[in-house]
Amino acid sequence: FEVMYQMFEEPTFNTLRTKETLGYIASFYKYIIRDVAGGIVLVQSNQKDSQLIIWIINAFINEVMKPTFDEMSVEQLTTSMNAVLVSKKEKDVSLKVKFAKYQIELFSHWYLFNRGEVESKLLEDWLALENKSEIIEKLKKLFYETYIENRWILSVEYTAKVH
Repeated sequence: FEVMYQMFEEPTFNTLRTKETLGYIASFYKYIIRDVAGGIVLVQSNQKDSQLIIWIINAFINEVMKPTFDEMSVEQLTTSMNAVLVSKKEKDVSLKVKFAKYQIELFSHWYLFNRGEVESKLLEDWLALENKSEIIEKLKKLFYETYIENRWILSVEYTAKVH
């Protein structure tokens, strides 16, 4: 799942914030809660209508995210996996960072406090595979089941009076 997050974090910002100018915040977040993995496209706007934002996010998923998987090469997958591996192997720079990682484990109810080591080993094993196209197919399946077929939309609109 980290590989998908790594692939979509930058395009989400560039497309939804810079190109579409939806709002000040436009981000892609990952989450895992009780064995359920998911992604969140978050947009905060003080100028655009929430229905328009939802329409543009859906277009982004279908026109940017989906083709990314359909056209993914083994080289692109390897590059993304290596980037995630590097981040997994980084040492915690502060107690605050370590606390945040442990907090995620507590909230997700996984309690895998050596997650970085476990996921690094998994990524290294995947990178050692000769047939990486199988990994691409598994990521496509995860993406299509998570973001295309079983997509849930929660739209929250707060309207404040001008100060």
